[in-house]
Amino acid sequence: DLQVSPSLFVVTNLFSDHLVWHGSQAQYEADKLRPASLQPVPPTMCDAAMKQRLPAGARCLHPGSLEHSDNELFFKGDRQNVRLKNFPLKGEHNRANLNFAISALEFLGFDLPDQIDFSTFKTLPHRLQEVRLPDGLLLVDDSISTTPFSVLQATAIYPLQKTHLFIGGFDRGIDYSSLQDAGLEAAASINLFGPVGERLLADGIFKSDVRMFNHYSLLSLQRERLPDMKDNEIALLSPGAPSFDEFQDFADRGTQFIEVARRVRAGARKTV
Repeated sequence: DLQVSPSLFVVTNLFSDHLVWHGSQAQYEADKLRPASLQPVPPTMCDAAMKQRLPAGARCLHPGSLEHSDNELFFKGDRQNVRLKNFPLKGEHNRANLNFAISALEFLGFDLPDQIDFSTFKTLPHRLQEVRLPDGLLLVDDSISTTPFSVLQATAIYPLQKTHLFIGGFDRGIDYSSLQDAGLEAAASINLFGPVGERLLADGIFKSDVRMFNHYSLLSLQRERLPDMKDNEIALLSPGAPSFDEFQDFADRGTQFIEVARRVRAGARKTV
């Protein structure tokens, strides 16, 4: 619906999502990239891979760079350099988004401080939220994850050999083949639930030799699987699908995931 050309259009990535609303993957991409074709043609900031997907005539800009040193980040732009302290978000994708955001501010003419401290930054609920249980098991609530891309980003953060991945939920028909050759079979276990879990199992997305479990209900699956997990392991809920088959919304799913895990693990300790 946007009719006015923006001063800057930033594109980070495009993956299958909201296809029920847009009608198809092609229409989804066309709708998302439409601002790049408005008149006058706005500058579009993107990486080299996304540049190939922009419409003809788009004006492409590259963001600055983000470097690591001693647990700090350093932004290097065209005109300004910024030291970034206490950035709380994990994962390369979050650092890439930060780079785009600061690059956009620099391009739009903002004077950036020499240093930015993120100590008071509040992270998004149910996005890679960590809860360490008294017995040592790490719970990771990534319930807001509704695409295969977000699953891959989450699993890249944690050591797979210690990670029990919970994936599944409402099936809206998107393509999950990107999970097939992503090395997720190295996980301590893959725990499938809901209609998406059934489809991943039926489509053979994961190799047969992986430790894999399947249940129609996430909460029932947790009650079955959590008692067997070791204290130094990770239970990662990154479902890659909406929640409406079993829960009110993603927030309800994430909250119940943590609550059930607490009860199950506490009960397991009492029976030892």
